[in-house]
Amino acid sequence: MAIRCDEPAAESDLAVPAKLALPAVPGVLLVEELGVDVTIRRMLGTTSRDWDLAPSGRAWQAAESDGDANAQWSIVAVVPGTSRARVRLQLLCTETRWDFAPLRLLARAAADSARAEDGGLEAESRNLARAQAVATLSALVVVGRSDAVRRRWPWLAAQALQSRGFAYTRMSRPADARADAVAAAEAWRDIGDRLRSAIARHRAAQQLRREGDLVGAERAFRALRGEAVVRADPTLVGNVTNDLCLTVRHLLRLREAVRCFDDAIALHTAAANPSEAALSRANRANAYERLGRYDEADADVQAALAQARAGGFVRPQLIAELVAGDVARARGRLDAAIRFYLEGLSLAERLQDPLYRANALQQLGIAYLLLRDFARARQFLGEAARAYERGGYWNNAVFALRNLADAERNAELPEQTASTIARALAIVEAGKAGQGAAAELHLLRAEIALTDGASVPLDEAIAAAQSALGDAPSYVQRQRLTIALARRALARDALPAAQAGVQQARRAAQRADDVLGLADLDALQAQISERRGERAAARRHYETAVQRALRVASLQSYPLHRTSYLAQARRSLERLLDLSRADEPAAAVARFGEIAALHLAARRGERALLAATPEQTALLAQVNDRVRERWGIRERESVVEVSAAPGLFARAQQIDARTQAGPRVADAPALLRAWQQQLRDGDALVVSFVGERRVFTWTLRRDGLAEQAAGTAVELRDAAAALLHAVQDRAHGDGATTVAAQAVRTAAGFDGVRVADGARHYLLADGPLAELPPALLLGGSAAAIPAVIRIDDLGAPEAPACCRGLPLQAFADPTVDAASAAARSAASLPRLPGSRLEARTIAANWPDGPAEVWLGTAFTRRRTLAALAREGGIVHFATHGFASRDEPGLSALLVAADDAERGLDVVSFHDLMLADVRARLVVLGACDTASGSSKSGSTGASLAHALLVAGAEHVVAPLWSVDDEIGTAFMRTFYDALANGAEPAAAVAAAQNALAQRSRTAHPYYWAGFAAFEK
Repeated sequence: MAIRCDEPAAESDLAVPAKLALPAVPGVLLVEELGVDVTIRRMLGTTSRDWDLAPSGRAWQAAESDGDANAQWSIVAVVPGTSRARVRLQLLCTETRWDFAPLRLLARAAADSARAEDGGLEAESRNLARAQAVATLSALVVVGRSDAVRRRWPWLAAQALQSRGFAYTRMSRPADARADAVAAAEAWRDIGDRLRSAIARHRAAQQLRREGDLVGAERAFRALRGEAVVRADPTLVGNVTNDLCLTVRHLLRLREAVRCFDDAIALHTAAANPSEAALSRANRANAYERLGRYDEADADVQAALAQARAGGFVRPQLIAELVAGDVARARGRLDAAIRFYLEGLSLAERLQDPLYRANALQQLGIAYLLLRDFARARQFLGEAARAYERGGYWNNAVFALRNLADAERNAELPEQTASTIARALAIVEAGKAGQGAAAELHLLRAEIALTDGASVPLDEAIAAAQSALGDAPSYVQRQRLTIALARRALARDALPAAQAGVQQARRAAQRADDVLGLADLDALQAQISERRGERAAARRHYETAVQRALRVASLQSYPLHRTSYLAQARRSLERLLDLSRADEPAAAVARFGEIAALHLAARRGERALLAATPEQTALLAQVNDRVRERWGIRERESVVEVSAAPGLFARAQQIDARTQAGPRVADAPALLRAWQQQLRDGDALVVSFVGERRVFTWTLRRDGLAEQAAGTAVELRDAAAALLHAVQDRAHGDGATTVAAQAVRTAAGFDGVRVADGARHYLLADGPLAELPPALLLGGSAAAIPAVIRIDDLGAPEAPACCRGLPLQAFADPTVDAASAAARSAASLPRLPGSRLEARTIAANWPDGPAEVWLGTAFTRRRTLAALAREGGIVHFATHGFASRDEPGLSALLVAADDAERGLDVVSFHDLMLADVRARLVVLGACDTASGSSKSGSTGASLAHALLVAGAEHVVAPLWSVDDEIGTAFMRTFYDALANGAEPAAAVAAAQNALAQRSRTAHPYYWAGFAAFEK
């Protein structure tokens, strides 16, 4: 389309993108949007420059042309999928005109505004561009109000105010944004532009809602919707209706909000506005979720996501991702919830919208709070609360502070909890927050008072929560209030009232299919039954509570995400076992079956698949960069930013599970028979369960099951800590270790376990026992160290005899080329020269089967994973191992990079979990490769466990750092025993006995740390 200088503005209906032909003279191109949001774009070679201002679809845009004949100009739609746009175009040539200076300022502001919204730029560049735009627009506000400019460009001041207000919103300055929107509305009205005045008042009402003045916002939206100019514009009336619905939802009139969103969706659909229709659909899903109508919420949000993704609508997709996370979270799928929230956070950062970013951070914090990862919860919630407070989003701030206080309370930080509640209470008492936020805060105060047993604050908090909620039908808040009332009645022995409250809450939870709530209610019902003296009924309710919690745990696709639900199941299970043992002492088989069901659920679904998509492959690469950074393997050139790493790591934990089947309650008699068929005379299966107060132990042999008496959980934890200290203390001989080990066995109920020479002893160690040397738990000494096989669940053993005559591959001492630039990253890691001799000796002496050795730069990541995938062999690793106890899943083996120029590399916990391991036996001659995470409470995050999950039949690994020389001596004897036909656990015991017989290595520190694992 050809544009000539200084012709009157002409209205055009363009097919976009539309190419413009401008004369080769300097000028200012004015574009007035008439309903469609467009950008002015200039291409010169491969370089582009954009000009764009708010409000979307009704802005006056300006772009300055330097007259370059090679420049290509076009009008581009902002919203993907837009095919046509009505605009008014005018080119003002400025060679001799002085009064075009304000338009050049407008063009400069439009260019800076476009840069501020460019997701391809770094945040610092975008923030600088936005600040420059605000400065230029502020100058334009002053210039535009002068008489001379008002006569020539009457709309200029109004446009500058409206665009500056939009920038203030992005800068978390809602009060300034609202002031500019109000001023812009007056300026538009003064020049007779009623439509743009309504758009500005719509923006001012949005700011009212964001600041927490919900009543004022509702009044403003209703007034706008009643205006003829608004009703005549299909897009504007749909947007105003959607914002009215949001306000009604915030006021907890949820059923009315659903009906309102029905209207908004219909209006957007009739206006052929799929972007806003997707947004309203996502908002309606959120209202359904708050009502507990999860099926309808899920259907709506999936439709919104599909519509937003298909159309490339970023903001609607962001909202839909967050709502999808809420729905998944409500249904117990925290792994999926975190995946949605992280995607929402990514989109918010792409838009550089501080409010949406804070919303995503808050939702992530809530998810981690439910996972009992209180450190991450406090990190995300604290950042969200500060962002809300900085921006004056007081309603949101109260929600974030309430959740932050809950995380601090669970982290046992009473002073911080009280301080955070005081911050939130000050906002509520100042009248800056809505009913929903106030109710949330007072419900938390009630729950804290119930825990502390403080009756006066409890009654005050419950009364305040009831007042704030009124008759609002918010499902979650109403349930929490009902349960708080029931718990108060139970605490005061008002059992009929407590029972009535539980029944009311149960009916609501069943209607909502709220499996989390039902699990909590079963445990509360069990307590009521127990208080009534109805012990049989209490046991039934505890058993149901266990099964429900295990069902929710099975929905989580990553083991670390199951921790909180398994902990909930364990609390109910401990009380069930207590009651069962007191009431039915002969029912040991049934109690054993409950433990079997717990462990089956704990291990189900761990084997995850990495989808063969570029996105998932890139994701794992980013997580491995995080692992490399953690252990200093590589310089930061290829490592993701630290601020993004927790999110990336969490996303990597969300890969879909191979199976989503729920946990099966074990058929205890059949399970016992299967085990007894595998056990030989003298063999034993020893199973422990360590609760919060009690310890339970069972021993199964061919001739039957025995249930042992055990000490308290506190006694066991103290004894376990003393044993670990004694084992590490080599200066005082092994006498202290012997005494400490005996104390552990007594507290664990292992005293009655008879250890037989040549027998196999399967051990399922729970809680603190999982971190202790297996050889010391069952009566091992320098005289007779038993063969102990560590297992993680109670599936009957199926592995055939192993491992004589199998092919062997030995890997040792990964190194880099000394001339390589990457050698610097390896400087802090000691070489393992003994491991080379160890690998060569093992291979040279290995009978029957073929043996290969990979040393130094040949010990590559690719070759490592290929060896593990080879069918039916033995793979031996002698390298550095890294155990992450503070951040689960960052454990790794050190290897050489596939590209020699890259130096060293890692095979991470996630690499192993996702590998197809077909080796019969994997030997990890590396430090800490069998130890787990302090967060997981077991070896569930260890490299040894990852290998078993991935398919290895047997794994041998150390629990702590082993000297190079000691490790070599152990491995020599271990492989000699294997070559002579010993099974892995017996070979470990033989090697331990050999070390224990030597005076120099008699202390258990040298030999007790090696362990044999079997799936």
